[in-house]
Amino acid sequence: MRFPEVDTAISALRSAVGVHHAYARSLLAQYLAVLVSGHYEAKIRDLVQARAQQTGDAELASFVEYAAGQILRNPDIDRIRRLLMQFGLGARTAFDSARSQAANGEQSVTYFCNIIDARHVVAHGGSPQSYTFEDVCTFYEGSHCVLDWLATALGV
Repeated sequence: MRFPEVDTAISALRSAVGVHHAYARSLLAQYLAVLVSGHYEAKIRDLVQARAQQTGDAELASFVEYAAGQILRNPDIDRIRRLLMQFGLGARTAFDSARSQAANGEQSVTYFCNIIDARHVVAHGGSPQSYTFEDVCTFYEGSHCVLDWLATALGV
């Protein structure tokens, strides 16, 4: 799943990456990691909510949305897999199957986790200096398929 706002930000920030100040380049990478992570977290909540709404039970859907929010704080792959187990073994198996069938499945997972981890570091006052702006762009390009796997696993 691609996000037009992220794609637009990447395009705009690429023109600014010519900035020769290392700290400014680091800030651009941090901003992009936070932006992408935020979109990923919101989309995960949307997908879980869409699955819960398939039941037709508004109260159950509300509970599932709340519970998913508790489970998916800083949503790494293990937390996503744990959440999927709450929907049954079939959901987690479908996710794992999509992951193993993907051409670069393990690399996509690594990139997804890199984005989530970078956001976590920034949010807690750190600076993921080891990631460049281009690294974060590569992580995004290689990781948004994880959300497609999740959508497939949830049947939405």
